[in-house]
Amino acid sequence: MTGFKRVDHTAIVVADLDEAIDRWQALSGACVTTREVVEHQRVEIAMLALGDTRVELIRPLDGESGVGRFLAKHGETMHHIAFEVDDLRQTVDDLGRRGMQLVDDQPRLGAHG
Repeated sequence: MTGFKRVDHTAIVVADLDEAIDRWQALSGACVTTREVVEHQRVEIAMLALGDTRVELIRPLDGESGVGRFLAKHGETMHHIAFEVDDLRQTVDDLGRRGMQLVDDQPRLGAHG
């Protein structure tokens, strides 16, 4: 199996991005490195540097997006953990063969490409 190198980021779905940024900065001292709208996923994200990893705060742009439905069902909570790997395509294939339930069987672009 392709090797996992490190945790790239942990993503948390939030209802109010400005409030969440303020809260994370006050609690952890993290600083915003990126803030952008990802139109094709219908979300706005803020990436916060935290030590040698990052926290991604995700706000849905509407209630009908996948993240919007996730927020309505689960509330503000962790959405995903992103790992840096040697070969993304191979890792996705390996995980699928090992029985991991995948949201997508093909890698897709997110914030930061």
